[in-house]
Amino acid sequence: MNKEALIIIDMQNGFLEEESPLCIKYAKATVPACAKVIETARSKGIYVIFVNRIYREDGSDVELTRREKWERGGKPLTRSAKGSLSADNPAVFNKNDSDYEIIKQRFSAFFQ
Repeated sequence: MNKEALIIIDMQNGFLEEESPLCIKYAKATVPACAKVIETARSKGIYVIFVNRIYREDGSDVELTRREKWERGGKPLTRSAKGSLSADNPAVFNKNDSDYEIIKQRFSAFFQ
C-alpha cells in the first residue's frame, strides 16, 4: 500500500490569474513546475490531492481580509465563477478521476 501523496494547495484560477482580485503575485509562474511534479507523481503511483478553496455564492464564508476585494471583483472562487475567476485548477494539471479533492472551509486546510 502506497503511503505517499502529493498535495497541491490553492492552485486555482482565482488565485493564479491576474484578472482575479485574489491573484497571488508570482503564483502562476509555478504552474509548469507543478504540472511536471503532478505528472511524475502519477507515473510513480503517488496519490495526487488537490486542496481547493470554494466560497459560498452568498459570500458568508469569505475571510474578512478578502471580503471587499471578493465582492468588488466578481466573486471569484465560487462554483458559478468562470474563466480567470473560477475555482478550477489549471487545465495543464490534467486533473482526473484518480485524483482526490478536498474543499477547505478556512485559510488552512488543516484547521481542526
